[in-house]
Amino acid sequence: MIDWNEYRGQLNERLGLLGKLSPGTMQGVTALAQAGEKTAHLYAKTRKLISLTVAVTTRCDG
Repeated sequence: MIDWNEYRGQLNERLGLLGKLSPGTMQGVTALAQAGEKTAHLYAKTRKLISLTVAVTTRCDG
């Protein structure tokens, strides 16, 4: 089984590299992540449950 802390560290390193190579892409990803918080259509808990469901159904290790 994958070590979560090690995996998270590797992911953060890669995201940092992506941010340096393509800052506009990272700004877009951030904007998408924050867009749901600005609307009142779904509560925060509902958004988190949807994210968890997607992660489980796609066999996400994170």
